[in-house]
Amino acid sequence: MSRTIHPEPAAGRPQAPTARRGQPWCSLALLLLLLGGCGPIASTGPMLHARDLVEFARAAGSERFAMYEFTMAREYLAKAREEWAYSDFQKAREYSDLAADFAKRAVARTKRDAVTTPATEPVRALP
Repeated sequence: MSRTIHPEPAAGRPQAPTARRGQPWCSLALLLLLLGGCGPIASTGPMLHARDLVEFARAAGSERFAMYEFTMAREYLAKAREEWAYSDFQKAREYSDLAADFAKRAVARTKRDAVTTPATEPVRALP
């Protein structure tokens, strides 16, 4: 007596190939694996943007004319980097957005106050 491992399909009904039966599940699993890596990607862009804005604020002179806003931007950026290092990408993005906001405020205040602030030392007449 021999056993049939693969039974024949019923008469009149075509049977789908077995390789295609699991394909939707494989595609879904692959999609979920690929989407799982979006956290670092989605938080890195805003962090780099915030870093550039903080550097722009530093170059504009915000350390002198907008100390509070510049310090907040710098510290929020440091906290964003810390949260990113701990793989808390949502918090990293939130802190990056705050850093960018404060850097923009620092530049705006620097533009406003640098025009109205006199030079640090008055010009002296030569003897």
